[in-house]
Amino acid sequence: MTNGVRIYDNLSKKTLTINVLSENYENNEFQLIRQIEIVNSSSLKTRIPDVVLYINGLPFVVMELKAILAKETLKDA
Repeated sequence: MTNGVRIYDNLSKKTLTINVLSENYENNEFQLIRQIEIVNSSSLKTRIPDVVLYINGLPFVVMELKAILAKETLKDA
């Protein structure tokens, strides 16, 4: 991802490279969001993961957290 993503532009007839991540940590924007509602547009099912880590606006990590004392398992997620 640090080398960019190559796409073909039909208008200019050129292959372009879009940089998604910077190798320099400080040039990236990080956001940690709790309890965000995500709706599947085809089935209209809603999911609410506990934590989502976004880097430069793209979701990179999705976490479902369970309390060990609550005796919840992955099936309860």
